[in-house]
Amino acid sequence: RRAGVIGNGSGRKILVVDDDPAALKLAEAALESSGYQASCDQTATAALAEVARRPVDAVVVDLLMPEMDGFQFLDRFRGLAHCCATPVIVWTGKQITTAERARLKTAADSIALKGQGGIDAEN
Repeated sequence: RRAGVIGNGSGRKILVVDDDPAALKLAEAALESSGYQASCDQTATAALAEVARRPVDAVVVDLLMPEMDGFQFLDRFRGLAHCCATPVIVWTGKQITTAERARLKTAADSIALKGQGGIDAEN
């Protein structure tokens, strides 16, 4: 809700970027059961190529990924003219430092922490 992605998905397209196939499968199932159209990419490079071709309604991104981490992805994503206002939810297991949290305040709308017992939402 804090990211502005609420209610029935009504087919809105949500891009999920995470290198963990199990996390992508979970996100896809949860989003599609709520009426969203999930698009999942295991690399930030593939995700950026996808949004360059067609816009999405929101993005869910992990911070811990090989090749390009979530911070680098967000810098490049927000640099695309049609993505500067797209809602972004950071979904990560990373322990976020105070400096990283400050950096995310300008690039993300909400933070959800992956946890042993579920997901804890922050912002």
